[in-house]
Amino acid sequence: MPQLGEVLRLLPDSRKGSARNWAAYTMLWLPLAANGASVKASTSTQDSSDFIAMRIKAYVTDTATPPVENTTPQATLLLQIGEASMMPDGNAVHLQNFAISAADRRGHDLEFPIYIQRNTTLVGLASNLTATAMNIRLTIYGLRVFDYDKADRSL
Repeated sequence: MPQLGEVLRLLPDSRKGSARNWAAYTMLWLPLAANGASVKASTSTQDSSDFIAMRIKAYVTDTATPPVENTTPQATLLLQIGEASMMPDGNAVHLQNFAISAADRRGHDLEFPIYIQRNTTLVGLASNLTATAMNIRLTIYGLRVFDYDKADRSL
């Protein structure tokens, strides 16, 4: 994961002293149907803070009761942040790059943190490459940055 100093360099000088805390945004496909193609899920960043994305994790299970985790999901993902695509060539990446399990909770550290302004919609398009439905919880972890100084907590 990038060092905090590297992440804070994304902020304009006027915001470097702003209050911040860890946060996460989640997209759900409950379930992603068998052979489902480009199924959309989305979430929006809050209007009170900007967000710096640093890590992505995908927890995948089957649809049984109780669900069984799938550490090698046969699915792909396209991710858009506002008007920008994280896969600008339009080719989806394999979901297994982000998959976590009970034994391995790391997920995927973003090589370069991504600064996301408030009120930005994040859209995921997932495609299931199998004939079996699956549940997907995709979570983007990072840092929320507020508009007030962390020392006085005033707006």
